Amino acid sequence: ADWLAERLRSFGSRREVTFESEDGWTLHGTLRMPEVVIVSNNAPFPGVVMLHSSFTDRHIFDHLAELMVQRGLVVLNFDTRGRGKSTGKGDLLGMPPDERNKTPLDAKAAVKFLSSQPGVGRIGVVGPDRGAVYALAAAIGEPKVGALVLMTTLINAKDKEEITKLDIPIFYLASKELEIATNNSMASAYAATKNRGSRLMIYNGGMLGYDLFEADESLQPAIANWMKEQLSR
Repeated sequence: ADWLAERLRSFGSRREVTFESEDGWTLHGTLRMPEVVIVSNNAPFPGVVMLHSSFTDRHIFDHLAELMVQRGLVVLNFDTRGRGKSTGKGDLLGMPPDERNKTPLDAKAAVKFLSSQPGVGRIGVVGPDRGAVYALAAAIGEPKVGALVLMTTLINAKDKEEITKLDIPIFYLASKELEIATNNSMASAYAATKNRGSRLMIYNGGMLGYDLFEADESLQPAIANWMKEQLSR
């Protein structure tokens, strides 16, 4: 029955995982899998990778991850290099810029790891601020990535060019009073996005990244619903 399937999605497994980046970082994360995936032979199920911004860690996304799981999505929420538990080769604060700039490799490793899990099909990636840059990097040249959520980030000319090559839905979230360049770049990228499932939401104020969640309690459920809809097509 439909009600039983929905009830099962509210439960499931949650386990700590580790995986390796291409350049040798051991990355720590939480893999959440809905019960409906565990008990079902009907694969594949959509998955989502969460990419936090530079100076936070995976736990900033705990609530959104649970909302995703309730909707039947498999979620990998992890600490990028130098943050949270992923500090085996050093902390982000003391990391040389060239090492920090390799963080997109973490995003690619996360997509690869999640796609290797039994029952996982198309993957969405969520990223705020710098995490949005990493999310876009994870999507380039990766056919498994089927949707992106990019929050309050500056999209430069090179990134915009890459976006025009992608035919996947992208949910852009911007703030009116954030730097004009950031706000305008997101609106411009949205206009250049091919897929008709894409959305653009512009909030009043100068909120950055996770601040949007506090300003609008309906936003996290809206992101979870959008991701479920896009990856289920």
